[in-house]
Amino acid sequence: MTQPKVALITGVTGQDGAYLSELLLNKGYEVHGIKRRMAQVVVRNIEDDVKARLKQRAIQHGWSMEEEIRQILRKAVAEQGQPLVKLGSRMAARFAGAGLSGDLPQLQGQAAVPMDIGT
Repeated sequence: MTQPKVALITGVTGQDGAYLSELLLNKGYEVHGIKRRMAQVVVRNIEDDVKARLKQRAIQHGWSMEEEIRQILRKAVAEQGQPLVKLGSRMAARFAGAGLSGDLPQLQGQAAVPMDIGT
């Protein structure tokens, strides 16, 4: 008996992740999914000039305003000498018992390469 192909889908609860997981399950894949915790912070009454500067910083860094704000908040609360654990490392730790060993590379800022699922 051959082992099924295994897929790990990040954002499995989103529209694309749900569609992809259903497609792969129908093709006989063993599908594992990761969803992001839905922590949400709403900030009201931000001055227009502050919003414009945030948008400009986000453009300079090549990401969304939400990501710019996340980066600012992470830096503001990070303790000296205690780096934040990146997503790839958290995924590797979570799936270590399933045969995944070692940290996964951090791909922030790199173009995503689509997976070939033989369609």
